[in-house]
Amino acid sequence: MIDDLPRMSASTLSPPSLPSTPRSRVLAAGAAAACLVLLGTITFAAHIDRRHARQEVERTLQVLAALRGTSGAMSEAQAHQRGFLLSRDERFLRAYEVAEAAAVQQMTRLRQLLTDQDAIRLAAQLHDVSNAEFAELDEELGGEISPKDMVKAPEHLQVQLRAAVLVDQIEAREHSLLTSRELRADRASAAVNLLAGTLVLLTAVSVAVSVRYFQHAQHLERLVTVCAWSNEIKLGEEWVTVTEYLAREQGMRVTHGISPKELARIEAELERKQGA
Repeated sequence: MIDDLPRMSASTLSPPSLPSTPRSRVLAAGAAAACLVLLGTITFAAHIDRRHARQEVERTLQVLAALRGTSGAMSEAQAHQRGFLLSRDERFLRAYEVAEAAAVQQMTRLRQLLTDQDAIRLAAQLHDVSNAEFAELDEELGGEISPKDMVKAPEHLQVQLRAAVLVDQIEAREHSLLTSRELRADRASAAVNLLAGTLVLLTAVSVAVSVRYFQHAQHLERLVTVCAWSNEIKLGEEWVTVTEYLAREQGMRVTHGISPKELARIEAELERKQGA
């Protein structure tokens, strides 16, 4: 009778096997992890570049503010100096001294902020011109000058004109740098946003695939192979009884009894034998 049973291979009797981890699977997982790490590194580098670009933009704005402060303080100093010479009002003299100190302070800050070599060279020239201008203004404060003498000499006007030209040149240079730096900052921000979005997407996909894989693995682990003839259970490479399987896998202590159905079958078989 057993010979009449269909021949079944081991694969027919066994459930789908648990997903294995061959070398190709390990290499694929490693490559995916390496790509995430590489993309994360690139994203971090782009973030640093964006921060640096924004710092450069902020520095350029500070340079322009210091340049305006220097030019404004020099103009105020000249106006207050003229006011004092005309009126001999001490309030104009004090205002002149405050404006002169402010111009020196703004010039110092301007030279500290500059990073462009052309702008640094122009600022050095502006520093020399402003020193010459204030030296002449201070010299005039010590003498007696009539309103008629207030008309500027050509040399003095040339100094003021030179200072104005240098201010305009530095401002034009910094505005050009500001445009290029703002463009770089915008591009860096766009790159960071794109890389960050890609990184989040790949991470989400990796997590989803990993969760799906482990869910599938857990599902396969719950499948139990039972012999169709002996009711033995496959445990690793062994075939064990149900009692042994429960004891080894579930930690259950097993007792034995007899079901009503089986008891009725045995009683019927005994009565049949006794009747015979």
